Amino acid sequence: MSNAKIESERKYECHKCWVEMKKEEVETFGPNIIIDVCPKCKGIWLDKGELDKLLKDRELTNYLTKHIGTKSRSPMICPRCGNTMDIEKAEDIEVDVCLTCNGVWLDEGELEKLKETSEEGFEPDELAKFEETDRWILEPGDMLYLPPRLAHYGISQGNGQTYSIGFRAPSQSELMHSLVDQIDASCNEDQRYGDPDLALQEHSGEISEAGLVPLLQLHESGIQDPLANRHNQASAFGDRDELRWWHGTARRVFPPQ
Repeated sequence: MSNAKIESERKYECHKCWVEMKKEEVETFGPNIIIDVCPKCKGIWLDKGELDKLLKDRELTNYLTKHIGTKSRSPMICPRCGNTMDIEKAEDIEVDVCLTCNGVWLDEGELEKLKETSEEGFEPDELAKFEETDRWILEPGDMLYLPPRLAHYGISQGNGQTYSIGFRAPSQSELMHSLVDQIDASCNEDQRYGDPDLALQEHSGEISEAGLVPLLQLHESGIQDPLANRHNQASAFGDRDELRWWHGTARRVFPPQ
């Protein structure tokens, strides 16, 4: 007998009502799945991966099950493996997720609420998933380096000022927008598109190769000087506003009286 067959026939006990849960087959895209439903409280137990098949929303499922913490805030014990569970929240819906096997417990009505949230277009709040892992106390004159993409939060323990100096690396799109802006500022407003030699064509809506030539020449003339192009790129890269430099961002925090 396959492991999948054994798991589908395994009986679970509701850890809220302490009664044996009933098996129910649910139609999904692909093979149907067997879920476990408590006949008393109508709670649902879903093994790992089954929530995704029911919701058909990978982003919402991953938000609830892929970034769970290490601390248990749920009073429930996992029906499958007996280990502790944690509470994960999507908008105003709280579900219990096992910290070990990643199974999900849904109270009555929560599956329908999750489906409604998915249909309305779920937007995850990733900041709500962060947990504190380290803490440092800086003395006067100390400086703390924070690597890129490290979420952090700082407060003052007394009267004082903190200064943050940061550099946000620009994206390719931002650099190209800046470069185009610089080129545009240096272009000649009096130089305009012209095609006096364009012959009458068979189809009025067609753009012929001959019609493209003066257009391409006009584009190339704006960036053909290599020295000017390098100057424009350096100007775009050196734009303090574009690179988001922050100098001396002061914050004064007073402790509660």
